[in-house]
Amino acid sequence: MSLYKTKFFGELAIDETSDYEYLDLLYNNMPLYISLTGFNGQEEKTAKCIEIIDQYDKIHDISQKTIIEEFETNEVIQYYFKNHFDTLEKEITKNLFGTDDFSGFSAEETVKKLDYPDLVFSLEYNEISLSVDYRVSKEYSDEVLSIKMDENLTIFDFSREN
Repeated sequence: MSLYKTKFFGELAIDETSDYEYLDLLYNNMPLYISLTGFNGQEEKTAKCIEIIDQYDKIHDISQKTIIEEFETNEVIQYYFKNHFDTLEKEITKNLFGTDDFSGFSAEETVKKLDYPDLVFSLEYNEISLSVDYRVSKEYSDEVLSIKMDENLTIFDFSREN
């Protein structure tokens, strides 16, 4: 077990012999989690994840801007939000999005209201992959919009998960 000091989350205790670590944390008094999968025995890669975690505010900013910029042309992002209008009651969509009809939906306004994202790190082919996971509501939806990044915070994909 090693302790890593972080910029936003204090000291994190990570068992470097474990293949899966799950950390329940707070950022600006809002709950989120960070998980690491496949890093057992990879101290250097785990340390790199901590460096990335220390950029949490930047990750959140990049992700929000990208959702807004890509909304008009990215079918995954569009479908993620539209799906809530198709599956939730009108009263709930009005509360979440300010409208009960997708034609009145504003990506920019909605993104500003999203909770802070969860971070999911995985080690694939010895490369760090980061999934930045947003939900429009933890209370009403288990749908997740995942923004996939590499260790340089370069976005390479989007997915919708539940």
